[in-house]
Amino acid sequence: MQRTHLDSKAFGSRYIGGLSKAGSIGLIVRASAWAAPSSDLAPAPMGTWVWYVVPAAFLLGVFGAVTIYGHMQRRRRRRTKPPKAATDSGPPQVFLVQQGDEIVRFVINKTPCRVGRSERNDLTVKHPSVSRQHAQITLRHDGLYEITDLESLNGVFVNDKKIKTAALAEGDIVDIGDLTFKFTAYEED
Repeated sequence: MQRTHLDSKAFGSRYIGGLSKAGSIGLIVRASAWAAPSSDLAPAPMGTWVWYVVPAAFLLGVFGAVTIYGHMQRRRRRRTKPPKAATDSGPPQVFLVQQGDEIVRFVINKTPCRVGRSERNDLTVKHPSVSRQHAQITLRHDGLYEITDLESLNGVFVNDKKIKTAALAEGDIVDIGDLTFKFTAYEED
C-alpha cells in the first residue's frame, strides 16, 4: 500500500498520518491538540453561531409578543374607562344619581364638593337623615374622586362599608344618611 502525503500548509497545522507497521491507515490528528494552547486561536466553525442566534431570536420573539400583548391589554382597559365629560371650568363632570322611587341626578362639576342638608353646600340634599354638612367629594392628584365623611351622625357608606375616606370608582354605591346614590361619569344610565 502506498503512503499518502498531506500538505500541512493547506490545513494550517501539522498532521501525523500514513501507514502503521501493521499496514493499516493511521488517523490524521492535529498536532495542536497535544501542544500548549497558542495565542492565535482558530475561528469557530461556521455552525456554532446557530447555537447563539437561535435562542437569542427566540427570546427576542417572546419578549416582543409579551410587549404587544401588554400594549393590547392597556388599550382595551383604556377603552372601558368611562368617558370624561369636560367642562370649561374645573374638573370633568361626574354624577351622583339618587336611587329609589324617583331618580335624581346631581352634577358634581367642582372640587371639593360638599354634600349636605344646608343651603351653603355645593350639593344640597333635603332629607332629615342627612347632616347639615355630611360629606365632601374631592378630585385627587391621580385623577380619582374621593369621598370623605365630615363626622356626620348617620355616616357615609361606600358599597355597604362604612368609611371615613374612600376612593370612588365607576358604579360605586354611596349611602349618605338613608339615601342611596350611584357614582358615575356617564351622562345617562
